[in-house]
Amino acid sequence: MVDEKKDDPDRRMSLGKALRRAVGYEEPEDAEEKHRERGRESILMNEARQRIFQLLCDKPCAHLRFIARSLKISAPTAEWHLRKLVKAGFVNRQMVGKKKVYYPRDFVSVDDIKTFAMFNEELPRKILQELTSTPGLSQKDIKRKLSKGALSRCLNEMRNCGILDTINSGRFVHYYIDKGLIARDREYYARMRQFRRETLKRFSHDGLSPKLIRARENRIEIEVMTGSKKNLLIIHTRPFAFLLSEL
Repeated sequence: MVDEKKDDPDRRMSLGKALRRAVGYEEPEDAEEKHRERGRESILMNEARQRIFQLLCDKPCAHLRFIARSLKISAPTAEWHLRKLVKAGFVNRQMVGKKKVYYPRDFVSVDDIKTFAMFNEELPRKILQELTSTPGLSQKDIKRKLSKGALSRCLNEMRNCGILDTINSGRFVHYYIDKGLIARDREYYARMRQFRRETLKRFSHDGLSPKLIRARENRIEIEVMTGSKKNLLIIHTRPFAFLLSEL
C-alpha cells in the first residue's frame, strides 16, 4: 500500500524548504524570481548581488568563504547569488588549487588569477603586512612573528607568483614585496578601459540604465537604478595598487 503522505509532492517541497532554512540558505522572494523570468528585473537589482560584485572588484579572485565572511552572509546564500552572477555573465569562476575563486568578467588576466587569489588568503596577507612595515625580513624573522607551519611553501608560492622578491645575504634569504607588481598594475590600464566598456554594456542589456558618473585613473563610479533607489558602484581600476594600499 502506498503511503500518500510520503509521496505528496507538496509535503516534499515544504520539507526541502525547511531543510534549506535550517542550513542558512536564504531563498529570494517569489516576486523577485517572477520579475526576473519576465525580464523586468536585473540580476544586479538585488542588493546582495551588488555587494558581492563590488567586493569582487575590490578583492578579485576571492573564494566563497571569504566572500560570505566579508559580507556577513551565510555561505549557501553567497553561493546562490554567485551562481546567478556567473550565469548572467557578470562574474567568472576558476579553480585555484582546491578552491573555486570568483572575479568580475574581463577584470583579471588569466595569468594573474593565482596572484590575486593569494591576496585574499590569511597567511599571504599577514606576510605582506609584515613586509610592508619591515622590508627585508628573513624566513626565520617572519616565522618568529607569525608562527605558521606552512610558511616555507607559502613564501615559495608568493615568490613564484611575482608577489615577493628575495635577496641572498650569506646563508639568509631576505624577502621584499616585488616592485614588479606596480609595473603589472600599470599594464591593467587598457584592460580596465575594456572592462568599463563591457560592464556598461552588460548593465544596459540587463536593464540597469547605468550612468558613468566619474572616470579617474584609479577608479570609476557607475550609478545604477535599484527599484526606485539609485546606487553608486565604485570600481577600483588599479587592482594591484589598491590591494597593496590596504595592507
